[in-house]
Amino acid sequence: MKVSVAVFNEENPPFLSEIYIKSINNEVIDIQHFDNLSLAIDSVKKAKAWGVLHIKPNFSETLIEGFENIDEWDGDEAPDDRMKLYSDLSCIFKTITATKMLDEAFVNFSANALTKLNYNPSIFNIPIQMGEAIHGTLQGGNFFGLKTFYIPGVLIIISYTISFAMTILAVIAEKTEKILDRNYAAGVSPTHLILGHLLTRLTFMSINLIVVFFVAIYGFHIPTNGSRTLALALLILQCIAGLTNGLVISALLPNLHYAAILSNGILLFMFIASGVLWSVGSMPYWFRWLSYFMPTTIPTESFRHILSRGLPFSHFEVYSGFLVTIFYIFVFFLSSIFFFRH
Repeated sequence: MKVSVAVFNEENPPFLSEIYIKSINNEVIDIQHFDNLSLAIDSVKKAKAWGVLHIKPNFSETLIEGFENIDEWDGDEAPDDRMKLYSDLSCIFKTITATKMLDEAFVNFSANALTKLNYNPSIFNIPIQMGEAIHGTLQGGNFFGLKTFYIPGVLIIISYTISFAMTILAVIAEKTEKILDRNYAAGVSPTHLILGHLLTRLTFMSINLIVVFFVAIYGFHIPTNGSRTLALALLILQCIAGLTNGLVISALLPNLHYAAILSNGILLFMFIASGVLWSVGSMPYWFRWLSYFMPTTIPTESFRHILSRGLPFSHFEVYSGFLVTIFYIFVFFLSSIFFFRH
């Protein structure tokens, strides 16, 4: 979906302002023209547009004057007769997209305007030029790291939470219907019961994980610069960790009502704090350490390192995710055996 921007252009007749508007990327920004500033602002209040770009009457005049007197221009004196932006900052993603496109449009517009006015277009060139990316890309709809950051994190969370929730649902149902008691009476030990649940559920969920993984690769075109087998193995291990964690919760709680309340709280906190929505490095220092103790945080980073950076298993950032996952699998497995026996 495009970001809608209402434009109120007071320049009459439009000269350089029209060149600027045409420089805006229309594949990302949807320009809506208004003849009145109040109506344009009202469209933002009604959520019909993200912001209002108000182009002042003296837009071209002040720019041309600035070009002619560039040697005398004081950077602290910015005229107010160019453009003003009124925006809705409630959605940071739209804000970043819109401001990035408007900034890029002004760079392109400056070169076109200077050429049209017979000036050297290199005057306003940005001194930093982007070289070839070492990792990742800004192309193909990856403005917010959708393919290299969010989707890999979501895959980890999906593999963990689905197995976690389905295990709780199945085991609590068996407890409620006294199926576990009949199994115990038939001589089935808690260890055998747990292993049976793990093997049967892992068999069917592995098929789902494989399908989801390749849909993400071929459907959403996420980059796979590393080993797909290694990445899929980490997903399956996260599935096992979710299964064992679900066994612990189902062993502790008597019915589905309590299990639903607790599991929803755990999964919501895990989704927010495990580095899926934003980088762990951007979190407050005290909260960062709490995040690192979660079973999905470090594996999420490892999964990104495999897919986006193509790092091998021998790299610490990769094998640390496997070690953390295996550690939690053993902790949850042994805990579930203990609680089922007591």
